[in-house]
Amino acid sequence: MTYYKANQDGEIVYTISHLPDDSTGWQWAGDTQIADEFSAYVNQSGELVSYTDDQRMKKRQRPNYSAKWSNVTFSWEDTRSLEGFKASHWTELRSQRDRLINGGFTWDGSRFDSDPASQQRIQGAVQLALLAAQAGQPFTVDWTLYDNTTRTLTGADMVAVGLALGEHVQTHFVIGQTLRDAVNAATTREEVEAVVWEGP
Repeated sequence: MTYYKANQDGEIVYTISHLPDDSTGWQWAGDTQIADEFSAYVNQSGELVSYTDDQRMKKRQRPNYSAKWSNVTFSWEDTRSLEGFKASHWTELRSQRDRLINGGFTWDGSRFDSDPASQQRIQGAVQLALLAAQAGQPFTVDWTLYDNTTRTLTGADMVAVGLALGEHVQTHFVIGQTLRDAVNAATTREEVEAVVWEGP
């Protein structure tokens, strides 16, 4: 036997199997009906109604942003303010930017890793190549590429790879900044949603 309490939106917020001493506000679900937040709701007529399997599944799939379940549309409705929606959209764009930055770049027909550790390795190798050049010493390095093959790089090659990395990173930062400015300038959700990553 299940007793329940629902809020003004028909959401079941409490369930118990036995009535407490103070039974105010508790309703009986009946001998067979299950009453919990994912099984049933209270309609506008005050009747306990079971969710369909599809509605139950949708309700369990709560989005990762601020949202409220509607027992009218049987869907999660976004409750974020425009500024909150902008912040969430920019977070998605920034994540896409970072994935692209860290996803590798191509120089002279070879693809190089560009995750943070690889960026540091490239920058360190460039410094060594420059120091070798200043000292009039030869410089070569067997570099492991994105596909795990190797390529022998001279000092000049290494500097060129470093420049290509810098251009790769800067290109995506510039695109990201342009998109962030567009998000900040938007005055409606539709305008925010229209800001998408179309760069390389």
